[in-house]
Amino acid sequence: MTDEQIVIDGNLLGTVLRRNAARWIAQGMVAAAVLTAIGALVIPQSYTSTASVAVQAPQQAGNALSMLTGSGQTKRYIGVLKSRSAAMQVESAVHLQKMYNLPTQEDALDMLGKALKPDDNTADGLLYIRVTLPGPPRLMPAQLSP
Repeated sequence: MTDEQIVIDGNLLGTVLRRNAARWIAQGMVAAAVLTAIGALVIPQSYTSTASVAVQAPQQAGNALSMLTGSGQTKRYIGVLKSRSAAMQVESAVHLQKMYNLPTQEDALDMLGKALKPDDNTADGLLYIRVTLPGPPRLMPAQLSP
């Protein structure tokens, strides 16, 4: 191969790349827009709400270490949060069964029980209550209730 052929081949490759670069960029932008739209129509959202509660137990005579660390105190409150009666009070106020078109109230209570995540953080002395409920995909049209 001569130097002249190498220069011609190099210029040819540069010309082909320049001509096709605009098409590749356009195709990439169209593909990204299509994938984003499909994701917005298919991928469901979730909504999370977090509350922090400072739990103070009544002073009891007992182990000094457990009083300083607060261990053993909040487990009792987590059981109350996960209780069925608390879930029924929330369901009666929020009406999850109707909102999610669930067949029975039991399904709404089960969904609420699975959505509740209590987290006892002994480092800052707070009990974090996190509830995450599913939502529709972002661009899905809203369901009209009869």
